[in-house]
Amino acid sequence: MYKLKVNAPLLIILSGVIFSLYLLSQIPDEIYYSGDGGLKALLAKQISSGKLHFNLDLPAPQWVHEIWNNGLYPFEAPFSYKISNLYYITFPFTFPLVTAPFYALLGFRGFYIIPLISTWIVWFSFYRICQFYKLNQLITAIGLLTLIFASPLTMYSAMYWEHTLAVCLAFNGLQIMLTKGAKDFSTKNSVFSGILIGLSVWFRPEFLALVAIVIVLVIISYGNSIGFMNGILKTNRRDAENAEADKKGVFTSYLGSLYILDLITIIKSKQIIFLASLILTVLCFFALNKLIYNHPLGAHAFQVVENFSLQARLLKSVKFFNELKNDLLEYFPIIYFAIPVLVISLFRKNINFTPAIRQILLISILFLCLVPVLIPSDGGKQWGSRFLLILIPLLNFIAISCLDRTWKIKKLGMRYISSGIFVTLFILGFHLNTIQGTINCYQKGKIENLAVLDFLRKDSNKIVAVANQYVGQSFETIFKQKTFFLTKQPDDVSKLGLALHEQSYEKFIYICPVYDKCFSSPRIPDKLELSTNQKNLTIQLKKIIQNKRYRIEEATIIENKQKA
Repeated sequence: MYKLKVNAPLLIILSGVIFSLYLLSQIPDEIYYSGDGGLKALLAKQISSGKLHFNLDLPAPQWVHEIWNNGLYPFEAPFSYKISNLYYITFPFTFPLVTAPFYALLGFRGFYIIPLISTWIVWFSFYRICQFYKLNQLITAIGLLTLIFASPLTMYSAMYWEHTLAVCLAFNGLQIMLTKGAKDFSTKNSVFSGILIGLSVWFRPEFLALVAIVIVLVIISYGNSIGFMNGILKTNRRDAENAEADKKGVFTSYLGSLYILDLITIIKSKQIIFLASLILTVLCFFALNKLIYNHPLGAHAFQVVENFSLQARLLKSVKFFNELKNDLLEYFPIIYFAIPVLVISLFRKNINFTPAIRQILLISILFLCLVPVLIPSDGGKQWGSRFLLILIPLLNFIAISCLDRTWKIKKLGMRYISSGIFVTLFILGFHLNTIQGTINCYQKGKIENLAVLDFLRKDSNKIVAVANQYVGQSFETIFKQKTFFLTKQPDDVSKLGLALHEQSYEKFIYICPVYDKCFSSPRIPDKLELSTNQKNLTIQLKKIIQNKRYRIEEATIIENKQKA
């Protein structure tokens, strides 16, 4: 292929940086793509204020805490759990902890510094691995274009989520193994690689699957280095030399053993040092979780481990596997190019791949199979499968390696056929991720959300009742001005009204979102009659604002006069 005169890969990375900064500019004030971003923001703000404890301690008077403890706390499982009379969010404490300093320096925009820079580092690491394996500039440029503009990864660069940070840590650890593991794997490389992969678990629990895979492969690699597989190879080699009757069969067995050796020997030296670094890093995280949550897996254990049923877990795993696989293929269609080329390579000698490609494929397949066992859901609101984001740079490297191999085949117009298929799938991925992704992730609902946020900032009422916990998560910035209560049923509204009347409150705000049944079929009637031992009360609700996403009502607490 023709060499480009300019450094196209670096120009593409620069264009990606500009695009990701554009995405950052599209963030509508302090409103997050996903509601759980609001929970993490609350904890990060708490830490940035100097309160270095990891339970969510929302400032409120004692009477408010009593109502919360009586069932009206603004958040509930699976996003929040009460442990030893303290409320914890279900997400690891680590991401709010590392983003808290940036919030203190830059305000809410600081929350996006780590996700943004982590994404950029993934791009540069991908560029480096392409350089190591001597892919030319054009193929590398195509790979970067696909990674940045035709995959779901970039959409996460300007979201307050820890996924890009975890991918950055794990991918860089794997990159060291894949480029240095076969040779020149120094003590520094082994320690650094093990720590990076281990740290990914600190931020995302699904990376425990990657840790398990790597540990098994490295243990096998260690067995190979001390002669376990060498004995098999020597036996096959001796049989190949001595056998007369079935020379072809024995030689095939020898080649098969050699293939397996290349496939599973991911690093050839310093395996013990690597394993020690990796395992100790993960164990330190477990120890901190035990201290904070009284469980080594943290609050995540309440979603996956508690009330564990093997049968139920396996059934969910099968369901999650299908959903994750389908999302991966839908949002990253370039995989459809790699699959047939990999299959064809099994039958054609002119399409051969390095051991690294086969190792990446093995790791990716095992990761896809193991992750569904560890996750509590299919991911909820997301762009593509966020639990499989680490597979995007890995499978993308396989895809452009396939393009590189097929381009070199001149027979039957193979290079033009393969290039045409690749370009077609790239265009599909570009339209879905860059165009539709920008609209759906950063612009959809923007006006409606900002309207509600502006109303809450200006409204004089201090009490906000919400029909769904996602409302509180979405408008967490208002928590410093108002007090939120979760009122899912009419009885909850009644309970809140009685408590507020005792505190001399006459009015409060009630918010119903479009994703709750109350939006179209109100479960909260216009009027609620309450009675106590001494007073009869009425809560009168009047709609004051409604847009495509929210209905806001003002509730007035009226004391009815007793008849003589």
